[in-house]
Amino acid sequence: MLIKWLPQLRSLRLCCDGQIGVAGLVALLDGLLTHPLTALHLTDFKIGTAGAEAIAAALGMGALPNLQVLDLSCNPIGNQGSAALALALRTMPALECLYLLGCGIGDEGVASLFANLGKDDFKKLEILDLQQNQLTDVGCETLISARRAGRMPALVEVILRRNKVTQAAAAYVAMTQQQHLVLEAHMVPF
Repeated sequence: MLIKWLPQLRSLRLCCDGQIGVAGLVALLDGLLTHPLTALHLTDFKIGTAGAEAIAAALGMGALPNLQVLDLSCNPIGNQGSAALALALRTMPALECLYLLGCGIGDEGVASLFANLGKDDFKKLEILDLQQNQLTDVGCETLISARRAGRMPALVEVILRRNKVTQAAAAYVAMTQQQHLVLEAHMVPF
């Protein structure tokens, strides 16, 4: 794989409009197991739950320990994919930015990712992009509960644009954050 020949590569941005498939994703992840990447953008791979499971398996085997940015935007991973990724993502020691824009994630998926967090889970997470999903006030309550419990201490930006979240819930999420939070909550009327 070409990536093995690029040891200085730190950021990999791929957008394939569903061309790679799960088998291609697994091959890519195998090539990245020991690579020192700090940013991986896998936008619009159309990987679904099976792809999320493959990513979770690779991360669970210790792949990409230096990863600071993971962008899985525009992949239909849904609630099942979120559940598959939850344990692996929670314990990534360097993860600072998690982009899950347009992934078909609802309140159940948010609960899989953020309910009952341990004290070291998502410890360095600063940016969480959940825009264009299927969140409601219930999903916001999961985020609020995590923050009330002192979890995700570095979180400064939550992006909730284009979800079914009320202004009141979005405002409350903002109030539970530190003063540096930038909350983008442009609600879609429903």
